[in-house]
Amino acid sequence: HCLAGGHYDNHTPRVLKGPALSEELPAVYRLQCAHNNSIECLAYVTPAFWMASAHELPPPLCAKLSLFLLAARVAYIAAYVVNEDFLRTAFFVCGIASIVELCVGSLFPETLTRYGYP
Repeated sequence: HCLAGGHYDNHTPRVLKGPALSEELPAVYRLQCAHNNSIECLAYVTPAFWMASAHELPPPLCAKLSLFLLAARVAYIAAYVVNEDFLRTAFFVCGIASIVELCVGSLFPETLTRYGYP
């Protein structure tokens, strides 16, 4: 199912992990997949927050990026459950962008001038 015609199917990326549930209760299945992805997201969110804390990223900027990440993840879950694969990907990219910005701003503080931080 995931490889439709030899190509990756972004519409149902995890169907091989639970084909029976995906057919019987598709909304529950998609919610479980979104939950799994959120747990996987911790693997790169945790180091980003550690970097922001250890390198003393300005707290207001850290808070703004964290809220943006939270909003993107909630929207991602909603888009996943209602089966909107384009929106899901867009929200995922927004979340990743905020994580990258946390890391880059922590390691290279001179990049923060675009946000008005010295």
